[in-house]
Amino acid sequence: MKAVILQPSKCVTQSGRAFKKYLLVAVESKEQRYQEIHHQWTGCSDPVAQIKMQFDTLDDAINFAKQNNIEYEYIKATLPKPRKKSYASNFIVST
Repeated sequence: MKAVILQPSKCVTQSGRAFKKYLLVAVESKEQRYQEIHHQWTGCSDPVAQIKMQFDTLDDAINFAKQNNIEYEYIKATLPKPRKKSYASNFIVST
């Protein structure tokens, strides 16, 4: 069993710069996913694939994976680079 440790990015609808402060541990499934015909849902016969756990620190997430003998991969979050923009640029109309 392999898990991925990552910090989720903010949603598209969020305009602030405060990112989610927790780390997410998601277990990867070895089972093939299938699409349910009538409702168009995606499913998997492996119930472990649905597990997602939240931790406050990276050390807590890594210790959990080590204590439960789970291989893990840490994916570091990429933060957007701040763009320098003047207040006057809000009022420039391009034609």
